[in-house]
Amino acid sequence: GARGRVGAPAVARAALLAVAFAALPSVPDVDPAATGWLAIGLAIALAGLAALAVLVVALAREVGELRAAVGPQPALEIPGEGPPLGVPVELIERFEPGERTRFAVAVFSSQGCAMCQALAPSVALLANDPLLVVRDFDEVAEQAVWQALGIPGSPYAIVLALDGTVLAQGTFNALRQLESLVATAETRERELFEAYGG
Repeated sequence: GARGRVGAPAVARAALLAVAFAALPSVPDVDPAATGWLAIGLAIALAGLAALAVLVVALAREVGELRAAVGPQPALEIPGEGPPLGVPVELIERFEPGERTRFAVAVFSSQGCAMCQALAPSVALLANDPLLVVRDFDEVAEQAVWQALGIPGSPYAIVLALDGTVLAQGTFNALRQLESLVATAETRERELFEAYGG
């Protein structure tokens, strides 16, 4: 046993094995037919599937608890990448805001980026928000914009105030992270508003 001691579980296991081996000679010697072997194989396969289903459910529960404990991760915002925060950029001139528009969201993507293609529906969903005007900037077609703003790679997003001030930016790989950039922009806009006395 563990630590040199024999516990109750070890004794119970040994007793169960002893009973099983003692009963083994009394098991009739049966040679099942082909259908019998198929039935046995099917029973074993179904038992395995049932055990696998239990394991998958348990794993899904553990993953769910882990995600709940970790919480949603914001977009990756690294200082020195992209344009400086709080500074207006000419990029805003490429947007056509509506009457209700509050922020402009520039999404930087590449044609060869599989993640960008997977996120295209999420970007389209975000564009349905009447408070946002969203525009995509392709790495090849808008190469000059990429270089001027120092975009590190794709997918990348910049959230601008309507005067062109950079409020938030970062690399994202999920709709929730893209939405977190907009939430960060709202917070920073409020902070700037309060800092300059409205």
